[in-house]
Amino acid sequence: MTDNKILITGDGSGIGLGLTRKFVREGNTVIVCDRRERVLKEAAEEIPGVITRVYNLSVERERVELYQWIVDHHPDLNVLVNNAGI
Repeated sequence: MTDNKILITGDGSGIGLGLTRKFVREGNTVIVCDRRERVLKEAAEEIPGVITRVYNLSVERERVELYQWIVDHHPDLNVLVNNAGI
């Protein structure tokens, strides 16, 4: 699986972070979102090229904001890994 644009929700640690590492290594563009800015900063420091966004997906307004940001900035997104635990 290469040359995709992938959004992973709930990515700051654990399974999501592991998937991000693997997908980036395989030549994909990866966008990650999490409610914790600190863990996203750590992920960005570890994984060059990853795109991070802070959103709390348990809040409806923030889910809508994420959707609109994707539409506006990454309309070629073609894979979603819904890893956020709510």
